[in-house]
Amino acid sequence: MIKRKYYYNFISFISFFLLFFFSFLVYKYFLKSEPSIVNFYNNELSSEFEMDITNNLENLESFFENYTFIEKYLINRKNSEIDINIQIKEPFAKNQINQEIIFTDNSIGSFSFFKEKYINSIDLIDISNNPIQINNYLQKIIS
Repeated sequence: MIKRKYYYNFISFISFFLLFFFSFLVYKYFLKSEPSIVNFYNNELSSEFEMDITNNLENLESFFENYTFIEKYLINRKNSEIDINIQIKEPFAKNQINQEIIFTDNSIGSFSFFKEKYINSIDLIDISNNPIQINNYLQKIIS
């Protein structure tokens, strides 16, 4: 009789332990997991650059500091999705020799960061070996 009592207690203990253990796994891996879907709401960035952003989701602020052509960005996390909206500064010219885009604030971005359609939409072409520098007078006219 006593052995049965211990046996039932042992089975109950194992059952509660397994229930707690599987509940913990469900919480850890499904409910608290990192978002798996990343949506970009900018059609100017290349897919390679979007992949670089996706690979650096843990530290996006320091990642974006390296790219001065990004004017501002907004990140929204919803359940298993991340929505990223990136606004690019106004382009001034493109340099075909250096494969760079020059922006109105003198920041520069490589062609590899942008889609071909965006690059082709920039009309002014810089043909110098060194990228042009926009002086204050020109910046006032553009603004």
